[in-house]
Amino acid sequence: MQGSMLENLHVIQGLAPVADAFSGAVFGDRVRTRDYGAILAVIVRGVGLTGTATVTVEAADNAAGDNGVAIPFRYRKVTTASEVIGAITEATASGFTIAAGGVDTHIIEIDPRDMPDGKTFVAVNTDEVVDSPVIGAILYIMGKPRFAGDTPQSVTA
Repeated sequence: MQGSMLENLHVIQGLAPVADAFSGAVFGDRVRTRDYGAILAVIVRGVGLTGTATVTVEAADNAAGDNGVAIPFRYRKVTTASEVIGAITEATASGFTIAAGGVDTHIIEIDPRDMPDGKTFVAVNTDEVVDSPVIGAILYIMGKPRFAGDTPQSVTA
């Protein structure tokens, strides 16, 4: 792999930081996986008290989300305040539930080779289980590009 990290990673905002980020059912932007060999989705949460949310990953035919299907994925939790890195965990298509309280980051790994045939777009979705506002955001880090360069191609259309 040649070039700098800036030439080999493409960072996309999947959900802008907002005060009640995971209120109800929240669908992160869909990103096209076609030109990348690895994708990380990073969910960052600020201070929250009692709120919880279920996280799933959905593969779809296009940016509109047509024929979406939940897929299994791997993730790990990082407790930001103490920098405790959790174990890598295999999640089923049903996803996992973010626990209440704390300031943390969940790093989700999506391997495009594991996606169903014909599905080239992916999104991280959350569904609030216990309502309690929390500041949060979702970022996608696209890696292992087929074509590295100064200006990555759009992955949202």
